[in-house]
Amino acid sequence: MQSRIYTYKITFEEVPYWYWGVHKEKRYNDGYMGSPVTHRWMWDFYTPKIQILEFFPLSEEGWKSALEVEKRLITPDLDNPYCLNEGVGPQVSLKGKSKGGTASYQYGVGIHNPEVQERRLKKQKEEGTGFYSQLFQSKIHEEQKSKQTGIYDPEFYERMKREGKGVYNPEGKKKAHQTLKDRGAALWDPGVRKKGKRKSEDTQRKMQVGIHDPEVKERALKAILSQEWESTIDGFRGRASSVALHNKSKGWDPAARVKIS
Repeated sequence: MQSRIYTYKITFEEVPYWYWGVHKEKRYNDGYMGSPVTHRWMWDFYTPKIQILEFFPLSEEGWKSALEVEKRLITPDLDNPYCLNEGVGPQVSLKGKSKGGTASYQYGVGIHNPEVQERRLKKQKEEGTGFYSQLFQSKIHEEQKSKQTGIYDPEFYERMKREGKGVYNPEGKKKAHQTLKDRGAALWDPGVRKKGKRKSEDTQRKMQVGIHDPEVKERALKAILSQEWESTIDGFRGRASSVALHNKSKGWDPAARVKIS
């Protein structure tokens, strides 16, 4: 059967993001699922689904018409935090797109140049725009929390575990982690780690777990009080802090001490 030109929409089973696009098939029903760059990790981590919206004649005019429709689809959504399109692509001819896309992929230039992608992501991170926008992240979490969807769905992780998707898909998890690590995002962002650590400590304090569990505190205190240390300079003995203060009062190195019991 003959190849087709069509506009499409990509959605994901687990999260409410979407992506608009236009495609000219290399062969009929070629299984195309979009060609994102910045958000490629989402295709690896979640479960994408494609919805074909409209078909166009397999011609130069058909391609131009498809591009116009794609532009009308993307433009109203450019400021929507759930829309993964970051711009409306240049309107080039079908022939020019085919040649240019193939050449840029083969030679690693344009959007296929890793350095270009890295600069783009670095700029977004520095400016706090795109994927790194606080507004982008907060709106998504607020929406999911209010509707009990995504990670706030009580059955979300159980369903993912049962179906072997997302964090329970070893291959997808590995790819997503590597992508985030390469970008210095999420857990690999020092700012996020510091904020996450502080949030974790606040949660432990409220729930009285971890180091804030009274029983844990009591055991830790008993362990500390049962220890005996000795100054390696004059043999003074006591708790770790007492020996350190003793050394310091003498003008010696507070760390000059050893644990003897």
